[in-house]
Amino acid sequence: VDLILTDWNMPTMNGLEFVQKVRSDPNLKTLPILMVTTRSVKEDILEAMKAGVNGYIVKPFTPQVLKEKLSAVMGDG
Repeated sequence: VDLILTDWNMPTMNGLEFVQKVRSDPNLKTLPILMVTTRSVKEDILEAMKAGVNGYIVKPFTPQVLKEKLSAVMGDG
């Protein structure tokens, strides 16, 4: 796995809980995580960044925005 692309709103475990679980594994501490969500409140974005996401995209978004964020998160940009 080279990248995790996750949403905030998911069944069973929300995206924030998922990110915290991934980041608690020492083997996954540096794995890039991009969160895609409708949650655009500044506090939510800050909370996601504190949890360990490397990037955050608010839906709806354009293919260009996705490409730019992926490049940034993957270190290609």
